[in-house]
Amino acid sequence: MYACFGQILTTDTVKVCYDVMIYESGVLEVCTRCDWLTFDQNSYTWILYNIGNPTAVKQVEFNIANNGKIYDLLGRELVEIPVGEMYIRNRMLYISK
Repeated sequence: MYACFGQILTTDTVKVCYDVMIYESGVLEVCTRCDWLTFDQNSYTWILYNIGNPTAVKQVEFNIANNGKIYDLLGRELVEIPVGEMYIRNRMLYISK
């Protein structure tokens, strides 16, 4: 299978992604794969640019203080509690009457 993309140069590194969809017994399964390709000037072919497999995943911990600030649902800080609307304080959702 061949394709031609005029905007891609042989000096570019190209990210190629594709989806494989399997529909069986009423269930759809989708697998997405992305690879990086570089052009080899010696063999005049695109080769897989392997950046390796991940060796570790570190958990990120947030130090969030419950400072009593009030935010709307879009994350904007408020100066007072809105009447009849939902708001967020100390990572909890509230609604005032």
